[in-house]
Amino acid sequence: MTALPPRPPRADDAAPQEGERRQAQPRVRLRSFSQSLPILMLQAREAVMERFRGTLRHFRITEQQWRVLRALAMVPGIEVGELARATCLLPPSLSRILQDMEARGYVLRRPVAGDLRRAEVSITDEGRAFIAEIAPHSESTYREVTEAFGPERMAQLSGLLQDLVTEMRALGEPPAIEIPESPDAAPAGEAPAPEAPLRVDSAGIDPIRPANDAGPARPGPAGEADPDTEISTEGSGGPGTPRGRDGA
Repeated sequence: MTALPPRPPRADDAAPQEGERRQAQPRVRLRSFSQSLPILMLQAREAVMERFRGTLRHFRITEQQWRVLRALAMVPGIEVGELARATCLLPPSLSRILQDMEARGYVLRRPVAGDLRRAEVSITDEGRAFIAEIAPHSESTYREVTEAFGPERMAQLSGLLQDLVTEMRALGEPPAIEIPESPDAAPAGEAPAPEAPLRVDSAGIDPIRPANDAGPARPGPAGEADPDTEISTEGSGGPGTPRGRDGA
């Protein structure tokens, strides 16, 4: 029997399969979820802020508004952009907060001399009186938290967190990360397939809180849907206490 001639090699013979390509990528073991620094800080924030929320609800002030008032009480006046950075709030959110606080007579906005595009904001006497009304309740909660954690450990933790902020800012902007092209990426010149729209979980669980802690929603002032969900050390205000960046 005559043997068949060998099949000529094809261009795709040497191309690695998708599984082989994935195996070629070095595997990095992701640290445990319980050891994630951002998650630990979020959990600590929630554990502490839960002690303050009753006071904020009682005085009908949101965490974000309270944070802004606390910051304004420390300075005679501050530009809006700088206030946004100091309170870790996005400018659109801060603008809504200031509008509400101004309507309640707690803050005052005025144009910066020589530049009408910029505005400076300061706290009013009414705002300081409001802070003075809340202060005894806030300090009582601080004492409770400090006694539970320990004064020495609380002082150490505060110092370490301040050091962490300083060191991270000293690093400057994060370097750009080049992500290898996915094997499923569309060829050059071809538009990628549209992604499916994101859907909100029907349970409405707050992403900041643990999944098993889906408490009732706390409505804020009308029209104040705050998109901010980052860590901070202060809060802000209007009816209810919506979740978001904290403050006490």
